[in-house]
Amino acid sequence: MLEIDTLRFLYDGFPMDYSLAAPTGSCVALIGPSGGGKTTLLHLVAGFNQAVSGRLYFNGRDLLALPPEDRPCTMLFQEHNLFPHLTCTQNIGLGLNPGLKLTSEDHRAIQEALTRVGLAGFGDRLPRQLSGGQRQRVSLARSLVRRRPLLLLD
Repeated sequence: MLEIDTLRFLYDGFPMDYSLAAPTGSCVALIGPSGGGKTTLLHLVAGFNQAVSGRLYFNGRDLLALPPEDRPCTMLFQEHNLFPHLTCTQNIGLGLNPGLKLTSEDHRAIQEALTRVGLAGFGDRLPRQLSGGQRQRVSLARSLVRRRPLLLLD
């Protein structure tokens, strides 16, 4: 369960407070106007922004004490964040190993993720050879191979 209890962030001195409980296995959508703080909340959960007060727990574990790389989440950003000189397979592989030292099991996971997002056979293509929607699906595949229990889709 994800528990957010009066989590406060100061944006240019303006306080933004969040509270939320999301049971394990649930899918939660944040709806609101542009500039309403949806991305900020995701960044707080991921550890990219720091809260000034409040509590953030996942399955009873305090996430505020953890750096982003140790949190049980993966963030899919609004922009694709693909490296233009890397193939789809390599861009996805970055989610498993930033140095791209990939095992045969990693390569199987990448191919499975490409299939899951409808891009089987696209592994050798560069981002410029894909449509915008296809690039977004490569980013989604990279998020899926990380196998983290919290998937934050911005």
